[in-house]
Amino acid sequence: MKKIRWFPAIVGGFLCGLGIYFLVSMFATSPQVWALFVGWILIGYWAGTGKSRAWGRVWLVLCIACFALPIGAFALGTSTTADAINSSGSEAEQAGAAIGGAIGTTLLTGAASFIGFFLGIIFAILAYFGLRSPKSVSISSAPAEQEK
Repeated sequence: MKKIRWFPAIVGGFLCGLGIYFLVSMFATSPQVWALFVGWILIGYWAGTGKSRAWGRVWLVLCIACFALPIGAFALGTSTTADAINSSGSEAEQAGAAIGGAIGTTLLTGAASFIGFFLGIIFAILAYFGLRSPKSVSISSAPAEQEK
C-alpha cells in the first residue's frame, strides 16, 4: 500500500474539490454537491500519494480549474439566458431577455476571465515550483593555485 501524506490529501483535496464543485455546478446550472466529495476523494488520494510533490499536484489541479472558470461562466450565462427567453411570454419580453442575457453573460464571463487568468497564473507558478525536481549540486575541488 502506498504511503499517503495526509495533510495535503485532506486540505489540498478539499480545495481542489471545491474548485471542481464550482465548475461542475456552473455547467449543470444547479448545485452539484456530489462533485465536491468526488473531487475531494480523487484529488486528495492522487495528491496524497505524490510524496514530495503532493502540493505541486494540488496547485496543478487548481491551475486547470481556474483556467476553465471562464468557460464555466459562459456556459452558466448562456443557460440562464436560454431559460429566461423560454419563460418569456411575448416577443418583446424575449428580446429584452436576449439583450439582458447577452449583457449579463458578457459581464460574468469577463469577470471570470480576469479572476481565472490571474489565479491560474499564480497556481501555475506554484505548480511549477512544486513539481520540478530539485537541482543537483555537484561539488568539485577548487582550482589549484598557479605560481607566478
